[in-house]
Amino acid sequence: MNVSAGEEQLRDLIAEQAAEFYVAHRAGDLSREQEQEFLRWLRTSPLHVAEYLSIAGIAKDLGRVSSLIEMAPQGQGEENIVTLNTQPFAAEQPTWRGSERAGRKPRLVWAATASLAVAAMVVASLFVLRDADKSIRYTTARGEQRTWQLADDTIVHLNSDSALLVDFTASRRNVSIERGQVYFEVAKDAHRPFQVRAGTYTFRDIGTAFDVFRKDTGTVVSVVEGKVAIWKDEKSGLLPGLSTQKHLEDLTAGDQATITQTRIIEREDPKMVQKKAVAWLRQEIVFDGESIRAAAAEFNRYNRMQIAVDDARVAQMPVSGVFHMYGVKSFARFLDALPGVHTQTEGDVLHVTASAEAQP
Repeated sequence: MNVSAGEEQLRDLIAEQAAEFYVAHRAGDLSREQEQEFLRWLRTSPLHVAEYLSIAGIAKDLGRVSSLIEMAPQGQGEENIVTLNTQPFAAEQPTWRGSERAGRKPRLVWAATASLAVAAMVVASLFVLRDADKSIRYTTARGEQRTWQLADDTIVHLNSDSALLVDFTASRRNVSIERGQVYFEVAKDAHRPFQVRAGTYTFRDIGTAFDVFRKDTGTVVSVVEGKVAIWKDEKSGLLPGLSTQKHLEDLTAGDQATITQTRIIEREDPKMVQKKAVAWLRQEIVFDGESIRAAAAEFNRYNRMQIAVDDARVAQMPVSGVFHMYGVKSFARFLDALPGVHTQTEGDVLHVTASAEAQP
């Protein structure tokens, strides 16, 4: 059987994809979404499974890992089962071009038999075992703060209106901040790195206490103790669903970085960083020259009464001080004492405007 140039290019692409997945698996950097992308890729064709096995060498180790199939949970996680149709391969063996493919033929012939289905189940069972510990989601409502101790003894504090997804296995500790603000007191475990994802960024911790706050304008990372490494996802050139990670920089105690889509902005006052990072744990808000608009947004995270800044000039005025996060009325009195600022309450809204003498 002759193999067309198009078929040969397709097989080369499959080999490159399999190699890229294998490297990512060995590095241990696959997220849950990327693992699901791998399983979808695996289901696409028996050739995908065969090529992955030829690269990973799983065929040689079936005797060692076959027991994993029995260990895998039964009747659960059906999305992880790979169904293969080996009938098309029973009558015809794949043909590869040139001597560089000749060495693979015995393994591909083996992979095209019924054993291919068994091997594929081994691959799938590895993912079942890795994800045997179900992900746990922690959330808080507006104005609510809660603290949990995770299975590894790490303490997580969730601020108002926050959501955290915890995904622990025997080999890794991954958490994802879906929204809001979380303060971590990480338990040390040299064999399982602690990784926090926020969008396309990952923060790898080394026995640390640090705060991560996902805002609309970017993610703020504040390190109180220890060290945090910042990594960023970069799209793969071959597979849109697979990405690699690039190390950007490390933060140490007193460092704070605001991470946007395009750059990292670092704050230089370590004392203020540490003070602000833990203030909310005491139900306090610390302002250090932030605008009234930004201060209002911070109060609005916690309170039923919302602050509306109706004057653009007033909105840009800076404020500094320490306030109780539920003290909207106290903050209103503070604003009324500022030159040119006036507040008025209407129902559940505190309006902030320019005072009469300040208006043009």
